[in-house]
Amino acid sequence: TLESIQIRTKSISNSTAIGFHRVGNGVGVPIDQSNFTLIETQTLNITSENTVFTANFSNASFTTGDIIGVSVNPTNATDDVLMTIILIFDWNT
Repeated sequence: TLESIQIRTKSISNSTAIGFHRVGNGVGVPIDQSNFTLIETQTLNITSENTVFTANFSNASFTTGDIIGVSVNPTNATDDVLMTIILIFDWNT
């Protein structure tokens, strides 16, 4: 499960959508963007440069064989972006 994404941008990007995408088993590689399904989006208001903002996810699960992706769609240009992605693994299922 994707728990959260911490994002830090070089510039103020204001309203920024952070999306979690998934492709299931059976899709060939390379994967086209159109193969991904948007699972959940969190919107952050990034009002300070060089400051960490956190997007918390509640329905961003994946399973064996899935390929996951993250999208960033800012209102204003972000310039450089750093992200930390927090994943929780359940080794019992």
